[in-house]
Amino acid sequence: MLLDVTKQVEGHTICALGDAAAWPIQGLIRNFRGEIEDRLIAKKTGRTGALAAGMSMTAAYHDPRTGSCRAMRPAGDYVEARDHRKDAVMKRPMLAAIALAFLALPAAAQVPLSQEAYINDRLVQARVADMLRRGCPDISARMIRAFSEARALKRYALDQGYSETEIETFLDSREDRRRIYAEADRYMVQNGVVNGQPETFCRLGRDEIARQTVAGSLLSAR
Repeated sequence: MLLDVTKQVEGHTICALGDAAAWPIQGLIRNFRGEIEDRLIAKKTGRTGALAAGMSMTAAYHDPRTGSCRAMRPAGDYVEARDHRKDAVMKRPMLAAIALAFLALPAAAQVPLSQEAYINDRLVQARVADMLRRGCPDISARMIRAFSEARALKRYALDQGYSETEIETFLDSREDRRRIYAEADRYMVQNGVVNGQPETFCRLGRDEIARQTVAGSLLSAR
């Protein structure tokens, strides 16, 4: 399961740290899968797994206390000679893998997309940018940037655990569209924009560009 989780993270995030977090776990499982499975079996059954049992049946074993080899103990008197330093090294990546698995799970109590603050704020700002470029003849839209932001916003929603169906339903909702448009209208009015007065659209548009707001990043002044 942990390996499957890393495959879902690797190559599916815009953050480079996501890929970097998956690689150590993949390497751990690739190189020490037998040891990991053996320890899981021993933990679950209370018995040593195949790998540990094989170690106990060798003709000699290494005593970590003295650093020397000693004769094999009699059958039934096996005491596992554990290297605690190796255990400590093994536990760290395993704990990281478990933590990653939990972080990759969707949030248990998700708010509706209509109440997700980050997404709604970006959509309101996109609407503001669209209105400014329509109302001011000296401001145009940065369409490639707009498409890139739209893809990034969808990826953000998916990463938060929302499904494709939930996202499409939200975007097709007339009620949510009217609400977003109304919020954008209020923002424009509060910042002095007046319908029929292009100079007010241009003034706010240039101000948004200068302040490098979300709306401003989608616009270009001629």
